[in-house]
Amino acid sequence: MSTLAGALVRLRPPTAQDVPVLAQIRRTPEVFTRRWGGDDLVAGHGHHRLVIDPAADDVAAIRSYGKVGFRPVGIMRRYERDVDGTWHDNLLMDLLVDELIE
Repeated sequence: MSTLAGALVRLRPPTAQDVPVLAQIRRTPEVFTRRWGGDDLVAGHGHHRLVIDPAADDVAAIRSYGKVGFRPVGIMRRYERDVDGTWHDNLLMDLLVDELIE
């Protein structure tokens, strides 16, 4: 990933050194309570489903997601563009919160 620089802001890929500062920002009441609802759990935010969309040919990722409870929903055809400009399919997978494997 490259750095994007504008007149007022510079965006760069995050590093491990950024984690403590980002964690501190997330803990502030302005962010944790107002933006995150004051809860760390998915269900605590009123969500009941998680979704993920790996490339349909990424067997290792699909197997890993399946091991934690994600289930295939269907193929999203020509969903994502490859670096060479061609399109590939992705597999839509979901996980209901009450099905989460701990």
